[in-house]
Amino acid sequence: MTTVIDPADTLREYLSTHQDFDPPHSILDLHHPDTHVCVGNWAEGYSLWWTDYVANDWLEWYPSLSVALARVAALLHCGEHNWAVGFTATSFPEAAGLFFKEVTQ
Repeated sequence: MTTVIDPADTLREYLSTHQDFDPPHSILDLHHPDTHVCVGNWAEGYSLWWTDYVANDWLEWYPSLSVALARVAALLHCGEHNWAVGFTATSFPEAAGLFFKEVTQ
């Protein structure tokens, strides 16, 4: 089955019709001058939707709330540095795992 998405709809609005999707604002809905971030339950993990109010509008999925919230912190850090820094690791959950291992020994 092919689904046509109206270009005016954001990915967040489209996915909100999915039966396992709990609106992303159910855990965290953060409005910051540099970014807007929403975290919520989704299927067997957590959704994270964010925008920088310019060109980025992303919906990501993470296996645990701690990793999703670490991603929120990383996004805020990037915004606080005028997006001159960014996250370059290929897998955020793996990078967050290294961070958690270091700080929770």
